[in-house]
Amino acid sequence: MAAHKDKTMTGPVELDGGHFENVKFSNAQMFYSGGQPPVFVNCAFDTVAFELRGSAHRTAAFLRSMAPVETGMREVFYGIIPEIKP
Repeated sequence: MAAHKDKTMTGPVELDGGHFENVKFSNAQMFYSGGQPPVFVNCAFDTVAFELRGSAHRTAAFLRSMAPVETGMREVFYGIIPEIKP
């Protein structure tokens, strides 16, 4: 696991398996590919872009396909990610 502490990160940043503590992301392009989820502790984000790649992108697409009311899967979707239920 890559550890980053007490710094500012700019440009491309690979998030998989990272541990970010007291990090300011400024003008950063953040990429997550579906590996070990990153850990963020007391971080700040200023003008960042976030991109899902590979398996993370496919998983997000699958979850988005479940979210519309007309699918009948919305409650299943909320069961998977209850933190986002309104």
